Parts: sequence; C-alpha cells; structure tokens
Amino acid sequence: FGQEFVMTKDPVFLLILHLSFCDLLYCISGRPGSLISGLPTYWDVYYHGYYPYSEEMCKYAAFFRNTIAYADFHTVALISAYFAWRRRNGRQQHGQYGSKPVLVVIFGIWIYSFCITCIPLMGLCGQLGFDAKHGKCKVITCGSCSEGSSFAVPPGGLVLAISVGVPSLVVLVSYTLVYKSLSKVPAD
Repeated sequence: FGQEFVMTKDPVFLLILHLSFCDLLYCISGRPGSLISGLPTYWDVYYHGYYPYSEEMCKYAAFFRNTIAYADFHTVALISAYFAWRRRNGRQQHGQYGSKPVLVVIFGIWIYSFCITCIPLMGLCGQLGFDAKHGKCKVITCGSCSEGSSFAVPPGGLVLAISVGVPSLVVLVSYTLVYKSLSKVPAD
C-alpha cells in the first residue's frame, strides 16, 4: 500500500489521520445518547430541570471529552509546527524518518492530554463536575486552585491556557514563520 501511495509515508498523513480520529471521537462523545458522554444532553437538563445522572458520570464524561479535545488541539499545533520546521529546513522527502517517531509523538500527545485533564479530575487545581450556569459537565469555575491557595488564576483559565492557549500560540508562530519564509521566495 505504501509503495503505491507515496503520501502515506509523509508524517503529516499520520498526523492528519490522527486529527480526524480525534474529531470523530469528540463528535461521538458529544452526541446525544452517547455512552462516552455519559448520556447527558442539554435536552436532559432542560427536560428534568437538573442534571439527572450521577456526579461521577459527569466527572468522567467531562474527563474523556476534554482529553479528546486537548489531543485534537495539540495535533493541530504539531501539524503546523511540522510544516514550519519542514519549510525552514527544506525537507521535502516523504517518509524520511519512517512512521515510528510519529506514532511515538501521537502516543505522547495522548499522555500529555491525559495528564492535563487529570489536574482537575484529581482536584489538584479545580474540579470536574456539572456547571449549572452553562448546563454541562466541565471544569467548574471557581476563584482559585484550592481553598488554601493564593494563586489568583481560576482553574478553568489555567487548564485552558495550557491545553488550548499553548497550541494556539504554536499555530500562530508556526504559520507566521511559514508566511515569512514564503514571502522571501521570488515570484515566477
């Protein structure tokens, strides 16, 4: 298969495949009636007037959904960083390093996403639960990381800064570098 389709040897192919897989998982986990999402939907909350399922189900549904989302964001950042690196170093050969390093990086993305999501799950900084104001299971917004903490950043903001802000910054910097690199190329 790889000999007929050269593009399958490109690391970006595996990363885009992984991105599609993350998107599919996120769609499945967020759809109404999904076992991964813990079955809660906005309609359930609206119909009952409260969250009709257990707090544990809510915590783990938010945990899985957030882990998938963070893996998705980091994959997008990795794709853009790889394009910037490849553009800067002039590497155009597909499959130069093989697929094992990319698979190791993808595994690392999942471990990192899992660790980020464990912060509120274990109550180290914030907590996962039902947010009645927004009607969904997520990182509960509170004033500080813990009761005795003098750290002024809200837990939701801290987790989002790490899990969404950093990948967004990587994408912005990467594509700025690609743009600068392309703007130096003379037009034909």
